[in-house]
Amino acid sequence: METSGQGPGATPSGDGGPAITGTITVAPDLTGRLGEAHLLFIIARRGPGPPFAVKRIPEPRFPLSFRLGPENVMMAGAPFEGEVSLIARLSIAGGAGPAQPGDLEGEHPGQVAVGQRGADILINRVH
Repeated sequence: METSGQGPGATPSGDGGPAITGTITVAPDLTGRLGEAHLLFIIARRGPGPPFAVKRIPEPRFPLSFRLGPENVMMAGAPFEGEVSLIARLSIAGGAGPAQPGDLEGEHPGQVAVGQRGADILINRVH
C-alpha cells in the first residue's frame, strides 16, 4: 500500500499508469473530530453496487495529496478507465463497509474521468 502522499506539500506517486489525483482537505468545523478517525478510504464508484476502486490510508494527515490508480481496482483485471464518483471517508471504526455513525465524509462534485488531475475533495459532513 502506498502512503507517500501524506502531508502538506507531498506529491502523489505511483506506477505511472492512468490515475486520478487530487487533494483531500477537512472543513474547519470538523477538524476537532479528526482525532476520532484513524483510517481514510478513497472510494471510486461506477453507479450503484460495490466500489470500483478503493485506497486505504492509515493515520492520514491533512491536507493529503492522493493518487488512485489501476493498483486500487477491486476486481483484478478490470481496466481502470471511464468516469467515476469519488468519495473520501474517515472511518471511526476502521471498517471498509458502508458509512457508520460518526464517520466523516466528503465527495468530489460530479463525475471524475480516469486520468483527471485536481479531483479535490472536501470532507464536510458527519454520518
